[in-house]
Amino acid sequence: MLKISDLKGKFINMHTHTTRCQHAKGTDREFVESAIEAGFDVLGFSDHVPYPFPNGYESHFRMKCAEIEDYMNTLQALKEEYADRIIAGKVNVDDNDETCAAYGIMNIPTILFFKGGELVHRQVGAIRKPDLQKLFEELL
Repeated sequence: MLKISDLKGKFINMHTHTTRCQHAKGTDREFVESAIEAGFDVLGFSDHVPYPFPNGYESHFRMKCAEIEDYMNTLQALKEEYADRIIAGKVNVDDNDETCAAYGIMNIPTILFFKGGELVHRQVGAIRKPDLQKLFEELL
């Protein structure tokens, strides 16, 4: 699990969903490679974890219980494979109040830009890739 101290001075995306919770399209590998291409230092996956409802109902916006093992194994393998290029972490936003509180994250997605260990820009809400690239260039 990532610690707040691991994030100082890093360009971070801590809210990446996968296809498992029906909020994204693409493969886990494509998400990691896109983050590297975009210049991120840290990528956090934050799918909505399954919730076993007592009546057997399965939510349409959470991953299925049967997908947990594949999810954890796939992300661990990608974390190891890309360890020299990006810090990849598994983040359950429902269970990371400390990180959200530390950075004042009230909405998702939120992207925090750090330079020299200091927060220099906060992007709240979705942003198109060309606009994100322009923002990168401005902040570098």
